Amino acid sequence: MRSRMTWWWAVSLLFGLSVACVSIQSATGLEASVPPGGTHSTRPLPSPPLGSLRITGVVRDARGPIAGVELSATRVDADSLSQRPCPHPDRALPLQTPLEHCFLELADSTARLVEAGAGEAPLFARTVSAADGSFVLEGLPPGAFTLWALGDTGAAMRPEVRAGSEGVAVMLEEGFFLSGAVAADDARTPIPGAWVTVVHESTSRFFRVLADDQGHFRIGPLPAGRYLKVAGAEGRVARAFREDVWLNSAVEVTLGLKRQHRLDGVVLTPEASPASGLTVHLRPNSESGETVTSRSDAQGRFAFDGIPAAEYVVWAWTDGQTAYGDSRVTPHRSAVIRMQPCTFIEGTVKSTQGRPLRDVRVQALTGGTGDSLPPETVTDEAGHYRLGPLCETSLELSLKGDHYRVRREQLLLDGARTRPWDFTLTPGLSVEGFLVDTEGKPVPSVSLALGTAHASGGFTLAATNFEDALGKSDEAGRFVAGSLDADRRDLNIEPQGFIPVTIPVQVPSAAVRLVLDRGASVSGTVTDATGQPLPEVRIGLWDSAAPSSRPQPDFLFTDKHGAFSLSGLKGSHYVLEAWHRTPGAVQWVSQTLVLEERAHTDVALRFDEGRTLRGMTTDAAGLPLPGVWVQACLSPDDSSAGKVRELSCVLTADDSVRSGPDGRFTLRHLTAPVYQLVATREDLRLSPSLSRGGTPGPLSLRVPAGANDVRLVMEPAPRLRARVVDHDGAPLPSKIWVEEANTVVACPGPSHELWMEEHRPDGRFAIPLPEDRTWHVTVSAKGFLGLERYIEMSPGQDIDLGTVKLLRGRNVRFVVLDEATRAPLAGTRVSIELSYGLDVWPYVVAIPPSLRGSLDTAGSIEFEDLPIFPIHFKVMTEPGLPYREGIVDSRQEVITVTLPAPGR
Repeated sequence: MRSRMTWWWAVSLLFGLSVACVSIQSATGLEASVPPGGTHSTRPLPSPPLGSLRITGVVRDARGPIAGVELSATRVDADSLSQRPCPHPDRALPLQTPLEHCFLELADSTARLVEAGAGEAPLFARTVSAADGSFVLEGLPPGAFTLWALGDTGAAMRPEVRAGSEGVAVMLEEGFFLSGAVAADDARTPIPGAWVTVVHESTSRFFRVLADDQGHFRIGPLPAGRYLKVAGAEGRVARAFREDVWLNSAVEVTLGLKRQHRLDGVVLTPEASPASGLTVHLRPNSESGETVTSRSDAQGRFAFDGIPAAEYVVWAWTDGQTAYGDSRVTPHRSAVIRMQPCTFIEGTVKSTQGRPLRDVRVQALTGGTGDSLPPETVTDEAGHYRLGPLCETSLELSLKGDHYRVRREQLLLDGARTRPWDFTLTPGLSVEGFLVDTEGKPVPSVSLALGTAHASGGFTLAATNFEDALGKSDEAGRFVAGSLDADRRDLNIEPQGFIPVTIPVQVPSAAVRLVLDRGASVSGTVTDATGQPLPEVRIGLWDSAAPSSRPQPDFLFTDKHGAFSLSGLKGSHYVLEAWHRTPGAVQWVSQTLVLEERAHTDVALRFDEGRTLRGMTTDAAGLPLPGVWVQACLSPDDSSAGKVRELSCVLTADDSVRSGPDGRFTLRHLTAPVYQLVATREDLRLSPSLSRGGTPGPLSLRVPAGANDVRLVMEPAPRLRARVVDHDGAPLPSKIWVEEANTVVACPGPSHELWMEEHRPDGRFAIPLPEDRTWHVTVSAKGFLGLERYIEMSPGQDIDLGTVKLLRGRNVRFVVLDEATRAPLAGTRVSIELSYGLDVWPYVVAIPPSLRGSLDTAGSIEFEDLPIFPIHFKVMTEPGLPYREGIVDSRQEVITVTLPAPGR
């Protein structure tokens, strides 16, 4: 997912961990009893106290007991942010907390909760350490608490401290400061007075500050951990930012906020009358984002306020799901939802001998509605099924039964058919059997495939229709997998928690009994240098005897207690690795293991404190350069780093450090033997050959342990220059989008994807290019045809496109009428395809866009910035239904076509 940025180059992961952004707010003012300075709690204490227990102890730093430190005790409850359930648990990632599982889905609602002052863990007690560092937290109910120590010079957090504990030793660590700026979504325009709330993920502890007149803020010192960064301001959409970074040293970020917008629309009945009293749903038209609702009034109108500019899907159902309508829209135009009748189909599935078939899965492959997948069902004992609601006229149907070949049908639900939809399935060849463990217990929910295993590691399925060759064990461990013909085949099984196996079988065969072996297992914990458990650390286990093997499993992370476990392993020699991102670096640790067959091994991985690397960013003359982002990545040619060396080196502000006013930077907690340093600034790029303190590479400086006095020399980035004008030669307000033409980068070196975007009101561009490569350049302006070019850079040389003249485009509006009544088909979804047909390509411009969307209340939809040239069009409502096509000539601005109304 790309975020719009001006004058910045952004980096996206091709392999490894990703960065995600989304929304939040909170808090009350500081109480008078809280000492000045430092980071302090803001939530009021319960009155009266909720218990009679206490926690006592002493807080120290490296020099001894310390006075004036705020101590507090919190505990999450059912309303805390970290305890919110995922909207779709089945789609969650294999992590341990909802914020890790499904952050993108929870982000918007999390933003609103924090903005409303909800979601923070309750504060049960608070005090300040005495002159001898001692403290007493009183009035606590029974149970475990998170203990916080927040001072002017450091911070600490201890989980699972039980009420009643005496003599608790709290060691104040240096902590870190989180600072930066709140800006508009161009990342440049500051937003004065914005609020920023930092949320400790696992404990739901909130810390809040207000930005100054320049949008700058600073929070800290905070204890190490994972934090959400949340910001909001009047007229802006509150937003939360989450990165896969363990924060343990200073971080500087820019938090971009979008303006609030209003999206309105109308719901119409199938007869185009206002539909009142319907619940209207809205969600972003993307893989993530939550659903919110509104309700249509007496005129069928609805509205959603305070949303960012984006593309959305809005939809509505009638009671009983008898009619459905949707629309894809942005806040810049009104949505029109035209309800269409929905139906159910039913019938009987039989064998070729006429015997009813039970437990046949009948599934719609098309026709998903709103945020729901297409419906599916199974036949009963009489072979009968009922499927729906189905809201599209054209339907692709799949029928799958054990020992029968999958059947697919394309149905036309035009209302003309009155008899049931009956189907006959053809017998197929299959392998049937049971999966059990070594104790004879059934193993359910295991997927398997029937086919041919190849020596290269590939696997060819045994049926043309892949559904035939795939099976899954039920609660009794029973499975069925089909084949196109009788032959000797291989059954491939990769069960979680068992050793993967590929077993030869004869097709057909029945009553095959396969015993799955749980094999060897390993479990353990990952801690930091102080022994604190680390959650969400990536784990990789590699068979050292098979250098090209994948990790087992592909994705594994430590839980909230820093624990992990693996089973289903063959006895062998392994390398166990753990790694996570910290500001400016990747921390890494490994351990070799010898696993015996069916034996269990316990391990403890501990990140060392690591070394500190200091350096300076300068220009070629040796003058310090401030504001350069620096990151230490695992070196791709360091064999000691195991398979984790494949982790991409991604340089962004979120997990980098920034050189100060004197050009100096500090990278902490470096644990790998060798790192490659990368650096960038908006107008500069690293010159490895001029840098010192390491070995230069194509894009980075390779720095081993013990390196000192590192100097990263920055040089001006070559620029893409252009002057954009209209057909009369006048300067044209325009935009240039630049992206790499090939996202594959040869190793060794960082792996990333680059893009830049810039808008200039005077049409003059000088865009810095971070690398020498082939670039794909698109020049565009409102009301004009876009221009595309591929440009090949010479090392270190500017590229001058000279004067770029854009040709004026035109807008073409399509009006679609009911062929029977000549009334506008308002709200009807249509698909319009544009092409040049067999004509010669008229300009070096983007292909005319195809469009699938809903007609407005006048039955129209508009294309912008099309060439003044004959264009072929094709208009349809649904596949399989009548369509209209023709030519838009060079002078036409309005095209009127007639189509049958959907469902007629």
